[in-house]
Order: sequence, then structure tokens, then C-alpha cells
Amino acid sequence: MELIIHTDTLKKALYIVGRVISANPSIPVLSGVKLEGVKESLIVTGGDSDISIIKTIDLKESPQEEIVEQGTLVVPIKYFHELIKRMPNNSLVTIKKLYKKVQITCGDIETTLSGLNEEDYPAVPEKPPGDGISIKGSLLTEMIKETQFAAAKSDTRAVLTGVNWNFKEEELTMIATNSQRLALRKASLKTNLTGTFILPIKTLTELVHSIDKHQFINMYPSESMFTFQSEDLILYSRLISGTYPDINRIIPKDSATEVVVKKGRLLEGIERANLLAAQWKNNNVTLSMNMDGKIRLSSSTSEVGQIQERLEPVDVQGERNLKVSFDGKFFAEALKSIQEELVSLSFGGSMRPITIKPYNKTSTMHLISPVRASS
Repeated sequence: MELIIHTDTLKKALYIVGRVISANPSIPVLSGVKLEGVKESLIVTGGDSDISIIKTIDLKESPQEEIVEQGTLVVPIKYFHELIKRMPNNSLVTIKKLYKKVQITCGDIETTLSGLNEEDYPAVPEKPPGDGISIKGSLLTEMIKETQFAAAKSDTRAVLTGVNWNFKEEELTMIATNSQRLALRKASLKTNLTGTFILPIKTLTELVHSIDKHQFINMYPSESMFTFQSEDLILYSRLISGTYPDINRIIPKDSATEVVVKKGRLLEGIERANLLAAQWKNNNVTLSMNMDGKIRLSSSTSEVGQIQERLEPVDVQGERNLKVSFDGKFFAEALKSIQEELVSLSFGGSMRPITIKPYNKTSTMHLISPVRASS
């Protein structure tokens, strides 16, 4: 196997594929990246037991790049990627398999690395039949970014460490929760599929890094695997098994107070309050309101001090006597995920979940559970 390719082109592919290659895989050969030269394309593959990415590079458009000899090789990603990153930009590199060695030549630079046995490299899963479910890359990225941060970082319930994808009536709903907060995002899709699939956070993170936001992505869900395919990339991911909790029972059906506020101004206040709130286990920030209709944000600690500020809401509906404490970090992360300038806050009482939504938009929702006020 032998190929000639621009260093910049190879660097981009190795960055995408290399992110899913484990430093300590269960199978030694999975510590390597597989390069396969087929006709006028280079196929770059990497992964572990849970996720795999296949990136295809079309070489026929470049007169200097070519597959000199078709074939397959596997080389340790740790050294190969670092070596290619240090090659001169916009230069041609020749990669050639020499029995159990891999020779890499770029101008006056010549390196030989020990290869891995390509016959030991596991076969990638087969893509399910059919056309799949199509979604614009920009929408998919947006939905992931607006939900994945709310998943549990570690939990005895594995399902909470992923994001639940619920397909129903030509609609996709993504839900993430760690039991103290929840993020939900809906979007319309052309599909007859119904069912739920729990995707790992790692998969969603790699999707955001690897897909072209301007392309359409085809999705192929199956019982234990979820496949994503664009024009030049395929990502295979195992699903998290288990039953996701029913969130409908925790979403408030009504509220006592509705407040519309400028998101940027509220976020600035929350982040200032978080400077002292970080001293508490739950990052306690208190939001209160009385009959003047102004919002008061405060946090305090006996060792450091206290902070309090007022801000003017755009609109207030319902009861004006209000006091609720919450995790300021969770609240700030929810606000940061919202793109709109105005947000709507709904309160049902001091110990009922707070609902955060973009103003006049029902496709996005965040819930924050209140905490006991610090004393």
C-alpha cells in the first residue's frame, strides 16, 4: 500500500478520527488508525468498542495526491498523528507499507514506524438498510449543544449519562437530565419512526466536532447501534441500554409567576452571584421578588461576604411575592445554551422546579430544581 497526500488534508482527517481512538483499548490493534487506499480515495478509520468513525478523502480532484498502490495498513495513532502534525504545512507526504513497517516521507524528512496487523482490525458494523432519517447538520449540532450539558457526569443509573432521543409523529425530542436539572429540545423531522434511543455523551461530542454543519446527515437507528452518515463520514455508536425516566410527570403544568427578562442581563447577574455561590455545595443563588416587580439576585457566605443586585424584568405576570434558591451554575449553563435575547421564567413556588424557555418559543425548555436556602 502506498499513497501521496497533502499534510493539511491528512491532519484534518486524523484530528477527527484520532479523537475516538483509545490510548488503552481492549484490543491492541485499536490503538492504531487504519488507512485504506481504494481506487482514488483514502479511507481513514478509528474507534474503540463503543464508537467508530470512518472518514473518506477523495483524492481525484488533486493532481498531486494519489493512491500509488491500493491496500491497507494500520499504524499506532499516538506516534503517527504527532508526526504528521509536525510536518510542514501544505506539503506532500508519501506513506508506504513495507512489510511490517510504515515509511513516512515528507521532503527531507523520513520516518519509519512499526505497523500493526491489519488483519486483526475488527470489521466495522454494517449500516442498516434504507435511506435513513435526514437532518441538517446545523440543526443536529444546535440540538445537541442545547441538551447534552444537562446529562449526568457519573451516575449509578447509566441512562442518565446519555441523551434520550425520542422519535414520535414526525418529531425528534432530545432530553438530558441529571435529576437536578433537565434540558429539552424538539424539532420537526420527516420520519415515520417511533421509538427512543439513548446516545452516549461521547458520541454526541464527536458528532459536533466531525460533521459538516452545511451538509445533511442521514441517521440509521437500530436496536443496539446508531449510525450517522454524511457525504464523507460515517460514525457508528453503541447505544446505552435501559429505560429513560418519564419526564412528563416532573414538568410543571401551571405556574404562579411568569417573568420575561433579558437573557444577557440575567446571565451577568447570575455569574456575579456565582462568585460567592461556589462556596456552597449546591452553588446556592437566591432569586426573589416583591410587590415592586424587580428581581433580586443574591448569594453569600460567612467566610467571604455577600453580593446582591437588582434588575428590571421586561414583564411580570401573576404573583409578585417570590423567593427561590437554586444551583447558580446549572442556571447559568441553561441560559448560555439559549440563543434568543429574551427568556421566560416560570415559578410555581419555593420548592417547585423553575422553568426556563426562550420567550415565545416552545421547542426548547430547561428545568432547574430548587435547593434549600443557605443559612
